[in-house]
Amino acid sequence: MLSKIVFICLLFWQSSIPCGFIHEPKCSSAFDLVYQSTDGGLTWQDVSSGLPSQLEVTDIFSDDREIILSSASGIYRSQTGLKNPSWKKDMFLNDKISSVFKGRSGNYARNFDNGFYKEYMNTGTWLPVFKNLKEVWKWSFLETPNGALFIGSDHGIFKSGNNGQSWFKVLADEKVLDLIQYEGMILASSFEGIFKSTDHGESWQRVLKESNVIRNMGIIGDQVFAITYEEGPQQKAHSNPKEMANKLLISSDLGKTWKRIDERLIAGRFVYQAQCNSNPTWFINDVAKAGEFLVCSIDAGIFRSADQGKTWTRVFTHKENQIFNFTTTGKVIYAVKANKGC
Repeated sequence: MLSKIVFICLLFWQSSIPCGFIHEPKCSSAFDLVYQSTDGGLTWQDVSSGLPSQLEVTDIFSDDREIILSSASGIYRSQTGLKNPSWKKDMFLNDKISSVFKGRSGNYARNFDNGFYKEYMNTGTWLPVFKNLKEVWKWSFLETPNGALFIGSDHGIFKSGNNGQSWFKVLADEKVLDLIQYEGMILASSFEGIFKSTDHGESWQRVLKESNVIRNMGIIGDQVFAITYEEGPQQKAHSNPKEMANKLLISSDLGKTWKRIDERLIAGRFVYQAQCNSNPTWFINDVAKAGEFLVCSIDAGIFRSADQGKTWTRVFTHKENQIFNFTTTGKVIYAVKANKGC
């Protein structure tokens, strides 16, 4: 009973205090951090105002209600549908958050120390979960419509049918970075390709064999995309300028076959600053779809395609040759600056 009273008091206190009142010193407002496009990626508006100027954003997530930024100092969010997002910080979560995942009864957040939090009742109040899954480096999370939970880890995929109280391994000996569900199947990206399950995650088969890591995977319209990570892309690009340093793959048949759509993204290859002490990690960073248009972030800018990648037009060039992570809600695309690894 006491814990319920404390929980209710925390919710009341949180709702009555302006955002930024605690845990966040006054500072100038950010700019050149988050961008928004309402015309299929043709033009972009800076919507960073209201965020701290030195905020280190790690990822962006959206649903029909909200845009959520993961950052090194917690989570910031705004309602969707606003001409200019109004950012507010979740008061009781100040850990370094790498990403946010959608759940049936609340969102889940992963922190850099390999733990997970769950948000309760869309309140901005987060509590630790999955403490029983110890000594496993966890990368991704998925909750299916039937309530099953999946964790992608350095040691395979773990599944729980009782809200995380107990786990059992359904895929072993694979480092799994991403998990998505689409049309009744689950796809998992790994260090050596993509695996697929059609029986609620009980068994898995490889549907794409790659010699390089599948570092990003998602759904665009009625297709599935995958982006590879390739070792030494700078050297590869310089030795063979007729190829991209990594690959953007698309599947239109539920992962059975894949084709590349990055061949026309050659122009404008990024030249890294001389003072950069580390090699670039990739050239193609992310892709999204809004309406009839695909948008793709590479180190040379944001490109747009109206013909499924047959041709691309550069629509945004950043002065620092910045790469971006995308999220979409309806026909609106949001882009947040991603870490270039330098």
